[in-house]
Amino acid sequence: MRLADYEFEYVATIEPDRNDDGSIAEFRPQTRYNNKNGDPLNPHGSGSFCRFRVRSAPQEEGVYAITLNGKTQYIGECVNLRQRFSTAQYGGISPKNCFKGGQSTNCKVNKKVLHHAKQGDNIELWFIKTELGNARKVLESELISLIDPGWNGRT
Repeated sequence: MRLADYEFEYVATIEPDRNDDGSIAEFRPQTRYNNKNGDPLNPHGSGSFCRFRVRSAPQEEGVYAITLNGKTQYIGECVNLRQRFSTAQYGGISPKNCFKGGQSTNCKVNKKVLHHAKQGDNIELWFIKTELGNARKVLESELISLIDPGWNGRT
């Protein structure tokens, strides 16, 4: 897939874990958090989440794109793509991440994957390796500016 002047390689279709009946397994991790300080939920911390992992993702640094039915929805950068799309980050939301001070972006991306997977949409992961250092952040910023993917916005 070509984005601006860059060639991204297909990595995998993002598919959430399913229950025995074929439905997507949904979780509410925020209910397991011992919220001693009374922290509010982050803007994406309520409701259900799913679990997924992309085992075929390379353990490399670069920029990734998530597409929805062929249209780029999200651009991000990472030090290790496999880790970013593991159950420790996007693919599995910890209870703390649902609250202020947690990983709001992880919640946002996971919630959107769940929503679109339930609708039967095709969610794909694409990747371009970058040189070590600041290159991934520069490319991420450039592509977000050029493409304006919907999931990168505030909502």
